Amino acid sequence: KLRNGQVIESREVVTVRGGPEEPLSHEHLWAKFDDCATAGASTVAARPLFDALMHLESVPSVRQIPGLAVTA
Repeated sequence: KLRNGQVIESREVVTVRGGPEEPLSHEHLWAKFDDCATAGASTVAARPLFDALMHLESVPSVRQIPGLAVTA
């Protein structure tokens, strides 16, 4: 029930999209990641960073993750 008295009805929510029972697809994860990168005005290219993070187990060094290179 909203402050103005309007009642919004929906079916009972038993699972949450993105939860263990209904995980997000790769495309949904990318869309969320890209939205966050855009909102944060990141200077790092979002797609290469996302792809590296999605395959983190195969990245030999964090220095090879786009945008995380250590500068001296």
